[in-house]
Amino acid sequence: MRHGRWKAVRGADVSKPRSVGFHQPSWISPDVSLSEIAAAYLTAKTDRTKLIDFYNDYCAEPYIEKHSERKEDAILALRDDRPRGVVPRGIAALLCLVDTQQKGFYYTVRAFGWGPALDSWLVREGYVESFKGIEDVLYNSEYVDVDGAKHVIHAGFIDSGGGTGTVPQHSRTAEVYDFCRLNPIIRPLKGRQRMTTTVSPTQIDFYPRSKKPIPGGLTLYMVNVTYFKDQLATKLSIHPEDSGAWRLHSETSTEYARQMVVEYKDDVGRWLCPPGKANHYWDLGVYALAAAEILQIKYWKRSENGNAPPQRRTENSRVNKKGRW
Repeated sequence: MRHGRWKAVRGADVSKPRSVGFHQPSWISPDVSLSEIAAAYLTAKTDRTKLIDFYNDYCAEPYIEKHSERKEDAILALRDDRPRGVVPRGIAALLCLVDTQQKGFYYTVRAFGWGPALDSWLVREGYVESFKGIEDVLYNSEYVDVDGAKHVIHAGFIDSGGGTGTVPQHSRTAEVYDFCRLNPIIRPLKGRQRMTTTVSPTQIDFYPRSKKPIPGGLTLYMVNVTYFKDQLATKLSIHPEDSGAWRLHSETSTEYARQMVVEYKDDVGRWLCPPGKANHYWDLGVYALAAAEILQIKYWKRSENGNAPPQRRTENSRVNKKGRW
């Protein structure tokens, strides 16, 4: 670089310019250390403003947000012809997944097919403000397939963490436990980045941060989110006409697709979400695959009439306020 010179390659008008400028990346400059560039890159990976600065200042390039758009288009290409709420024919199970927030709940209803490929279809997704809203999704909604056959939710799983993360007084864990205790169709789960197994059931006998017993206790499913995020990322790359695809209904929104591509993997294999970005439907996809693993759907066998194993939910599947069936 120090010994470089400018040379005009064509045209007499540029042989004697008044000034010369170049767009060169900083890593070929002797005045910028590689450690500085590396530090700027690592910092920029989780901050969009710093990412723009990194492209402009270090890469000498304009920042163009095109990669995310391409990824979203790939997600939307997984849509089929079904309207929202319509179940595909011949499914093995209909599952409800819930992501707990401080002031409400995101949810998805997803159908799984037979066999180890775990073909699946998005049936319904949305946001409700209360546990009553979840009950409506579980019990008071009609799920009909393309042939007019009615289906019910086989099982549900809800994020037990919820709230605003590590702030104890903001956690909704105790509320979630009570809801699961009164509605055995739905079970609590909690994600961990590192586990030696894919899923680990744990008996919970007391409410969090207290010695208050949970009547009858609960099973909390610890879920290896890194494993299931890797699995989900693979499924999102499968063509919708191929075995094992992650299919969506025809009304799936761009916002759903955006949330499915917002997370990225860092250099040590951890999945990260950029600050301020929503990833609720991505998390619900992870819960769906974890639920299929917990229920061992890939090993289910069709009965002689082609139906799924007996549904877990009946008209009396909830416990009343006094704890009786």
